[in-house]
Amino acid sequence: MNKLNIFRNCCPYRWTSPSYWLKNFKSLVQSFKFAWQRITRGYSDGDVWDLDFYLSKLLPAALRELAETSDSYPEFFSSGAICGSLENWQAYLKDAAMHFEAIDKEDDVFVNEKMISEIGLGFKMVSDMFFDLWD
Repeated sequence: MNKLNIFRNCCPYRWTSPSYWLKNFKSLVQSFKFAWQRITRGYSDGDVWDLDFYLSKLLPAALRELAETSDSYPEFFSSGAICGSLENWQAYLKDAAMHFEAIDKEDDVFVNEKMISEIGLGFKMVSDMFFDLWD
């Protein structure tokens, strides 16, 4: 049998197996449960189970979205330097997002010093400008 056959897992005998439906039903119910929790709480139990991974996906996406849609910028950076323009603010947000994306580029099974320092820089940049993170 060809290993590239896309239909190999779609055998009719599996469709009638009670264990197949039971396993997928539990997964389906859990997906709806997580979706409802995200609607009502803003996060789900699945997000909390692996919070570092969830934040490593959420923060870069949110910072990049803010950089692309922002119409205003703060007058000063936290260091006291003048921000000066929307382009500088967008570059700052994209740079912060890049630091959080270090988890995607590294093997998340083995935490190393480089990953810790990149995430630390990202959190430092976000915390320094925390009250300016609005559009």
